[in-house]
Amino acid sequence: MADETQATVAQIYPLSSVEKQTLCHILSCCFFFHVYISIEKFMTTYM
Repeated sequence: MADETQATVAQIYPLSSVEKQTLCHILSCCFFFHVYISIEKFMTTYM
């Protein structure tokens, strides 16, 4: 199922492997940053 989805995405967004790596990197950075901010808010609120 995941392979089909990836194939569909690859058809819609024909990205090179470098662009995919960059996109994944940006997304993971945003995710970790978001988690970090959430933890900071939690700490200031409850500690």
